[in-house]
Amino acid sequence: MGLRDLFRRTPSATPGPEGWQDEHVAESASGADPSAAVLAQEQPSAAYAPPVGENASAVRLRSFPLKLAVMQRLMYDEGATLPAFTMPASLHPGAPVEDWFRGYQLPVALVDAVTTLHFSRTSEALRQLDPHWGGQDARFDVEELIDRDLDQLPALVEVSDPDDMLSPSARGALLARGIRIV
Repeated sequence: MGLRDLFRRTPSATPGPEGWQDEHVAESASGADPSAAVLAQEQPSAAYAPPVGENASAVRLRSFPLKLAVMQRLMYDEGATLPAFTMPASLHPGAPVEDWFRGYQLPVALVDAVTTLHFSRTSEALRQLDPHWGGQDARFDVEELIDRDLDQLPALVEVSDPDDMLSPSARGALLARGIRIV
């Protein structure tokens, strides 16, 4: 069993940038169970992270909460385009899982098409990252948004923030770009 078994959908059923989902579908070479792979901080198989090189590139967002919102949109929301990561109930959440989320390479072609983001303390991405987090603290709140991060979301037109996860500074950065906050 490989790390790919932590996902709900197979890459072949997932639309994405030309070629990367079919060319790189392979079981983890380690043959270890998923918890061992995550605990060993193994990177996801190439099926779930596009290669970074001449023909493909990845978005590098400095804001981790922003990256989680993008992953929520691409992995869990309606019309998701990436396979959804599912944490096994037997695996204790912690630093290796957070490291995996932080290191996950988001394909530019998919992030370029993101038009809406939803910041919620009950999002599936946050639940998978830490199923015991109840949303009581500001650990995943967005304190600031830098231009470099927002430049990588060229199609973003609307952000919903029902749980007030965006600081006044982050709201100002979005509004300055003409992005609606609902």
